[in-house]
Amino acid sequence: MKKLVFLNSHPIQYFGPLYAFIQEKKYFELEVWYCSKHGLKADFDPEFNQSIKWDIPILKGYKSVFLNNISFTPGIFKGFFGLINLGVIKRIFLLPIGSVIIVHGWSYFTAVLTIICARILGHEICLRAESPLIHEEAKSNMMKRLRKIVFKNFLFKFPTKFLYIGKENNEFYRYFGVTDNKLIFTPYSVNNRQFQKSHTELQFQRDKIKNDIDIPNGTKVILFSGKLIKKKHPMDLLVSYESLSHRESLYLIFVGEGSERSSLTQYIKEKGLKNVIITGFVNQSEISKFYAIADLFVMCSDYGETWGLSTNEAMNFELPILVSNRTGCSVDLVNGNGFIFNTRDTNDLTRKMSYILKLNDAEIKSMGKLSKKIVEEYSFETIANNLKLGLGV
Repeated sequence: MKKLVFLNSHPIQYFGPLYAFIQEKKYFELEVWYCSKHGLKADFDPEFNQSIKWDIPILKGYKSVFLNNISFTPGIFKGFFGLINLGVIKRIFLLPIGSVIIVHGWSYFTAVLTIICARILGHEICLRAESPLIHEEAKSNMMKRLRKIVFKNFLFKFPTKFLYIGKENNEFYRYFGVTDNKLIFTPYSVNNRQFQKSHTELQFQRDKIKNDIDIPNGTKVILFSGKLIKKKHPMDLLVSYESLSHRESLYLIFVGEGSERSSLTQYIKEKGLKNVIITGFVNQSEISKFYAIADLFVMCSDYGETWGLSTNEAMNFELPILVSNRTGCSVDLVNGNGFIFNTRDTNDLTRKMSYILKLNDAEIKSMGKLSKKIVEEYSFETIANNLKLGLGV
């Protein structure tokens, strides 16, 4: 059985269940190497602006190893040299020849070290990064030229395969000279099975959940789920909500925490807006309740939002979606189940939001069913099967 290693900066709530699923399949002898223990205890997250500890078993169901970090400024938010795990060299050396190592991105010293050393020692290297081609347009001409030199002529010479997460990420690799025979589709996914189970369990409890947070039955709910930070532009959604002519029969819920919360709260107060709820941070075990009562999901993100996995979550709850055109997942996940709107264009967002919310229940439900059908391809099953085929197992 071929040895398969994932190298990750730290345990991530979306990836742990994926690794457990791959382990279930027994296609590979699986091991996950982590460069940091961030997220296993209540560590401060500057984007959430508070300490965060995920309440799902991220390490359950697969073998994991934590590498010693010798950085003088250790941490996943400390830049390229925040993770320096020299012990990875010995672990690579001890692997069976022809093992496969999947490295997530190149943002840390350890990631680049692993890519180079593993290739030199005769292993297969798969690079799985998130970058969408559309985000290259935000970079200066000098930075574009530098990235072309570094990626095309150096870093991308080492991997044997490139695992693309969606259409924009595929175009990114092709832009830097990666050929089709080196590309494997491993879509960005959430635990569809678990979220759909929650949807089944909660769909008949919508009225009770609404009553618990003082939302009248019969009102439609617009949902934002994510960090309240600038790149996600939660204020754009609030401004668009204010412009809706029929907002008296609507509720807007922001599920999340972050630096933009104070601006949102101030705007709500200044404008006297009603029916707006900001929940603060909601952990994984509770998030499903908010998807269950929503009628529409909106993501307003800008450059820096390489995918937007909360969109996948919402689609498992059969929700229509509105996604900005600079959000990495937009061209993959929006196809008849909602609309793509122009990023930062609140008028465009208002028009499209109003159109969906004025549809009757049957029409909204039809769009939601299509969401679920689309997200089925963006699944752990697709990832495991495509790795099995693409790596010749």
